[in-house]
Amino acid sequence: MTTVVGYKNANGVVIAADSQVTFGNNRSQNAFTNYYKVNQLGSLPIITGMWGSATLQGQNVPTVLEEFWQTRFNGNQPKKWTVQEISSALHEFLKERAESPKNQLNMLVAGYSSKTFYPDLYEFSTDKERVHKVSEGQQSMILWRGITDAIRTLWWGYGPNLENIMKKAGVSDKKQRAEVMKKMSDAWAWGPARMNFNMPIEDAAELVEFLVNLECIRQRFWPGIARSSGSVDVAVVTVHGVNWIKRKEGVR
Repeated sequence: MTTVVGYKNANGVVIAADSQVTFGNNRSQNAFTNYYKVNQLGSLPIITGMWGSATLQGQNVPTVLEEFWQTRFNGNQPKKWTVQEISSALHEFLKERAESPKNQLNMLVAGYSSKTFYPDLYEFSTDKERVHKVSEGQQSMILWRGITDAIRTLWWGYGPNLENIMKKAGVSDKKQRAEVMKKMSDAWAWGPARMNFNMPIEDAAELVEFLVNLECIRQRFWPGIARSSGSVDVAVVTVHGVNWIKRKEGVR
């Protein structure tokens, strides 16, 4: 599995992810911790973060992304582009490579269109027909995908299953459950009320890396096989281009 966290404000976008990938079935699985889940699209000021299927027709997704760049643009940066157009073209390319719904691949695509000074963020899945616009322009936001229980607990101040636990415990009134969750959120939640989304993008990169590490550490010490682990890759894209805050050593 995977933990991916994205952050966007008017100054740029950050995407971070762990490095674990699992091959096999429930009877026999192998986990590896050197997979590249955050990638730049060619020379464009656009980065991607992925979760879901790690291979398409036998190739790792970073290899398929390079094929997209070479076949679509001949390895040359176009004169004009938009993040939406790139996201839609990549979505169609990956959908064609997906062999079945079991090979579902999900992806964040974030960065700058040509001659623009505010970033955009899109999301898609190969089993869906449309690309979803998550955030554009000056709009700020944070999101997480994949394995995220620890992140959500820290962010909201209570565990994801709290409401169901209260239902099973006999708290049948919806308003009472909402009041309990509100009080816990007021006392313990990191966000969104306490979060200043206008922070420098360098600080946002530290926050995003911390949240992915938080989930990886929780998975490491939780009983069973860790579903997110390995080093955390962190990429930032601003008007100046793509910067790698952290990236594992490996064959590139």
